[in-house]
This record gives sequence, structure tokens and C-alpha cells, in this order.
Amino acid sequence: MNVEFRPDSIWYKGNTYHFAIVVKQTHSDILMYPYYCSVNINGNQLNPLTDLNFTDVYFNLTTMNRFSASSLVFTKPVNLTFV
Repeated sequence: MNVEFRPDSIWYKGNTYHFAIVVKQTHSDILMYPYYCSVNINGNQLNPLTDLNFTDVYFNLTTMNRFSASSLVFTKPVNLTFV
């Protein structure tokens, strides 16, 4: 049986994933049937250093004022959604 996977991220390309499916009979802890599976994702594995474009971003911490407030000043625009 062939099943086609279409991952939504480039990070999965070229990787192999191993997992087990365990089928267990209801009301029994003894009857279990493990099925070992492997999934090979087609494509070349991603090398972040050569395949992605990185932008160097530096920051500077300004001096504190009398209220102990300071700020970070970035050299490029930064998306701080995940901070």
C-alpha cells in the first residue's frame, strides 16, 4: 500500500521517520499487535547554512534613565511576534 504524504514544511524533506502502531483488543491487556512503520519523505534534506538566506541583526541596549527604563535598538526591522 502506498500512501502519499505532503508535509507543509521544507524542514521535513529528505528525512525518515520511524513509528509503531499498536492495535489492542478491547478489554484485554495481553492481545496487542505492533506494526512497525517507516516514512521516507522525498526530496533533499535542507542545509540551513547553504539553502536559506539569513540576515544579521544586531541590537544595542540604550543607557537607563532615572526611572530604570531602557530600550533595545535593532539594526534591521525585527518581527517580535514570538517574544
